[in-house]
Amino acid sequence: MEPFMRILLAEDDHNFARFLRRELEADAHTVEWAANGVDAVAQMMKKPYDAVILDYRMPRLGGLHTLRLLKLLRPHLPVIAYSGSGSSEDRQAMLDQGAGAYLTKPFALQELKDALQRCYVTPPPPPAHRPSQGSGA
Repeated sequence: MEPFMRILLAEDDHNFARFLRRELEADAHTVEWAANGVDAVAQMMKKPYDAVILDYRMPRLGGLHTLRLLKLLRPHLPVIAYSGSGSSEDRQAMLDQGAGAYLTKPFALQELKDALQRCYVTPPPPPAHRPSQGSGA
């Protein structure tokens, strides 16, 4: 069976990461795991992903900084962020930096799957048209 999406999961809690990976792979996704933001950025530089699922609070490089770097590498990459914190400031900061969705733990697995589905059916915008830099004559 062809994978539905290739997903990078950035989560420092091994047990939660294992749970999410198992559930998403059951839906035919390919899921690769990074235990912190530094590893997530390194993996993004090596492989193409269709989407990223990103924890807000991680060691070495937090979710917000990781999101900024991921968006520099791939501006139209769909990112679903989440946190155990109910902070509206954290949520807004992630959305302002380009997260397509922000979930608060504990969230229903179906919420995550729905957010992934929206990523899949919403194509990225076309590249901006840049006029040629010719001499004009």
